[in-house]
Amino acid sequence: MDLIYATGIDSITPPAPRGAASVLGERYVGVLGLIEELELRLGRSGLRPSEFERRLACLHTLRSRAGKGAFWAQSYAADPLGVASELLLRRDELVAA
Repeated sequence: MDLIYATGIDSITPPAPRGAASVLGERYVGVLGLIEELELRLGRSGLRPSEFERRLACLHTLRSRAGKGAFWAQSYAADPLGVASELLLRRDELVAA
C-alpha cells in the first residue's frame, strides 16, 4: 500500500484517484492517519474517537477555560469550533514531531 502524506489532510476529503489502477493500494493520510498506520503496523492500534468527537471534547475543555486570559479567547468568542479544530491540529503536529 502506498501512503500519500500531507499535513492537514485528515480534516479534508482527499483528491480523486488518478485512475482506476490507483483506487486500490493508495491511502491519503495526514498526521493522524500516519500515526494510525504506524500503530497498526507496530501492533499498537486501538479504538480512536472520530474527528467530530475529538472536536466536541476539545470544545468542552475550551469552554471551561475561555475566560481565563488564554491566547485564543478572542478567537473562541467568534468561532468556538474553528478554534477547537485549529488547536487540535496544532496539538497533533506537536505529538507527531
